[in-house]
Amino acid sequence: MPLIDEPLYTLEIPTHEFTVPVGSSFLYSHQADEDRATPSPNWFTSIDPDEIDTRTVEVDEDENLIVHPPNGIPTVISLYDAPRLAEFIESLPQPVYLDITGLSHRTWAPLVRATAQAVADVRVIYLEPAEYLRRTFVDAQRIYDLSEKFDGLRPLPGFTVIEPEADSGREHYFVPMVGFEGSRLEYVLSQSEADLTRTYPVIGVPGFRPDYAFYAYQGNRRSFEREFLHRRVQAAKANCPFEAFYLLREIQSWSQDPYMRVAPIGTKPHALGAVLFALANPHQVELVYDNPVRARDRTEGQARVLVYALSAFIAGTQFRSAAA
Repeated sequence: MPLIDEPLYTLEIPTHEFTVPVGSSFLYSHQADEDRATPSPNWFTSIDPDEIDTRTVEVDEDENLIVHPPNGIPTVISLYDAPRLAEFIESLPQPVYLDITGLSHRTWAPLVRATAQAVADVRVIYLEPAEYLRRTFVDAQRIYDLSEKFDGLRPLPGFTVIEPEADSGREHYFVPMVGFEGSRLEYVLSQSEADLTRTYPVIGVPGFRPDYAFYAYQGNRRSFEREFLHRRVQAAKANCPFEAFYLLREIQSWSQDPYMRVAPIGTKPHALGAVLFALANPHQVELVYDNPVRARDRTEGQARVLVYALSAFIAGTQFRSAAA
């Protein structure tokens, strides 16, 4: 089905026009390393604090989710315990707004996984930055210095996939969803020993800004020049997880082997699309993630608020047909 015929389940709202509905729940990080991750006070204007269940979340060293209510005892749940996370989501006033702007992939991805098991109305919030801050110029791969180091390739909590032994010698498609940082792509390619002739990079086009696609090409140029990798570059809208989902579904259809690996190392909306695709194909899609330690104060200002109807998409035919 052409993309123009696919529903995208996305609302793009100017920051000053977005408000959180009365009676809903709002989850966000209070340990964010950038200003835009703190919810704008305007989102709660003219609302009694008691009319919205606002909670902050963090993760401890044992990868337990710690949820802090406005008043009372924090809730502690393992990120690997999807049924318990689903029960927690169901217990909140509906709809639940999950703001992933300041959350790490290792925190929000298990919550999205639990949403697929929950009877709930979950909507994901992502706030685009107005500007990524440039650092001291290092080389062409680091136009924007957004990460300090990598903690190594390891699965996101709850997303471990064991490749069937009978298929271990087969060559699968590898899809890195990339951003500005060419060093991340090089690291993932080297550590995963990907077959470049079966690698299909994805960049955000259109980007958050029109010029960002050019920076993505420039930052990843060294890798793109290997094995004519640039000829296999694919594009999906940078702020749309559903367009990324549909693109992954299309790439998977090109091969007789449904098993594929996806590296969500680009935009967070693309990563959300990759997580959804992995949930729809739990035995056929492996997520490869480099677990970066993010630099502080990477962005400046706020652009648009993106609201993704997560539960509606999971309940829809597009997700269920991909799972089938």
